[in-house]
Amino acid sequence: RGYGLMATWTGPGLFRWIGGEINSFTFGAGFQVEMSGMADKNVSGNCTNLGTIHWLDAAALVISSSSASTFNNFGQFILQTNCTLARQSGGPAQSTFNNFGTLVAPAGVGTLPLVVGCEFYNQGTLRADTNAVLEMRPSSFAGAGFQGGTVFEGAGLVRFTGGGNFSCSGTMLVNGTVELADSSAYTLMAIWTGPGLFRWLGGGLDSFT
Repeated sequence: RGYGLMATWTGPGLFRWIGGEINSFTFGAGFQVEMSGMADKNVSGNCTNLGTIHWLDAAALVISSSSASTFNNFGQFILQTNCTLARQSGGPAQSTFNNFGTLVAPAGVGTLPLVVGCEFYNQGTLRADTNAVLEMRPSSFAGAGFQGGTVFEGAGLVRFTGGGNFSCSGTMLVNGTVELADSSAYTLMAIWTGPGLFRWLGGGLDSFT
């Protein structure tokens, strides 16, 4: 169990996070982080990534609900395997993951679920490279919100599947392929645009252009 206490981590080396908790940290620009091992990674307070995180094992990033804790990704969050964004049980406050940077499913990983069990807001990029499917799976008690500035890109596929709701507002730029497979969606006057492809297999959309 560790407490970052507003610490900024930086330098040319590697931070390997196998388990435990860090509070109110910043990973600096260019900093390299490996999140590995099957133990959950717990965060609390206001936490920010400006560097590159490599998610290597199928565990959970658990965001504290004992206070209004947030994880803010402004850098790259590279998913090499399944990942769960979880809300720590027992607390009254929201647990929030904000993506302003890039969530990446790299080439060749196959279908890779990102299970959303906390509040999730996106104004950044979701990128699925060749032979990769980034599958968004909101849980039944959590939603995924996509706001203006959202970009979908890459030679792979970003898929919205069943299990929960997602909402979109503002302009969604599709440079790659987005697939709505089986989910309830509320687009809230969203505009879908770009040179890519929106593949609608099932589910509901409301008030879209």
